[in-house]
Amino acid sequence: MIAQFIVTFMFVIGCTVKGVDNAREVEGGVEILKVGPIQLIIPDVLAFTVKNSARCNGFFRICYVSEPTKSRDELRQKYFNVGWNCPPKTCTLSIEPEKGVFGLANEMHDGNFYGMFVDGSRSWCPRHIVDGRMNFTVIDMPDCPVIIDGALLPKDDVPEPKRDSFMKWVITAICIGIAVVLLLIVVAIALYCCIRSKKKPGSPANSEKRNQRSQKMSTLPAVSPKKFSLKTPAESNTAVSRSPTSNKGQNSSSNLRKQQCSAKPSIQQIDCSDSVTNNDDM
Repeated sequence: MIAQFIVTFMFVIGCTVKGVDNAREVEGGVEILKVGPIQLIIPDVLAFTVKNSARCNGFFRICYVSEPTKSRDELRQKYFNVGWNCPPKTCTLSIEPEKGVFGLANEMHDGNFYGMFVDGSRSWCPRHIVDGRMNFTVIDMPDCPVIIDGALLPKDDVPEPKRDSFMKWVITAICIGIAVVLLLIVVAIALYCCIRSKKKPGSPANSEKRNQRSQKMSTLPAVSPKKFSLKTPAESNTAVSRSPTSNKGQNSSSNLRKQQCSAKPSIQQIDCSDSVTNNDDM
């Protein structure tokens, strides 16, 4: 989401100049900047101005749409200003200050050269106008300014005023700075979340208890397995349950030996003292 916001922010701030690049609106009309196709809003009279004609080198040649339904050959049969260098279904107009004009009426004053199209002439191709607009194709340009008098660029092709280059650099620097700061913030948040997820906090109380228990176990003496013999509960119960029976058997055997000793002294001498002593020991 943050990356998308950065891209959108930079796109909104970035400015692009939209419009035609071969003409611009100036005081008194539209100045032709270079060759190529162009569409203009033309007043009732089509006129051209070539400024500083005395110092102008080259000539100005422009093609205009006349009768779209007719071919070049059909136009040539009817009109004189049909050239071979213009696109099909178009006619030619030209201005060369040193030599004159072609397809136009001309005059010169105040150091400028003027050419005017005469509507209604049978010698020149008529103009094809749709909603006040005409389509042109500029073929040749001199090294002096050429203005189409009273013309306008269509609204969708009007170039926006150019901003100062310093302001462009300032805006670019601000955009880059904001993008870098936001990127650093994103990286810092990502690192923090990663470190926090990997770290597993333990309970301080449990750790202290473990330390105390390990210290106590280390201080206890080692116990030899020979001193202590562990018995299962079954073995201890068996030993306890058999002890009365074994005592009774020892008492009866000792009484029997005493009787034998008193009853038959002459036949076999029996060592009664040892047996009694042994029974007592048992």
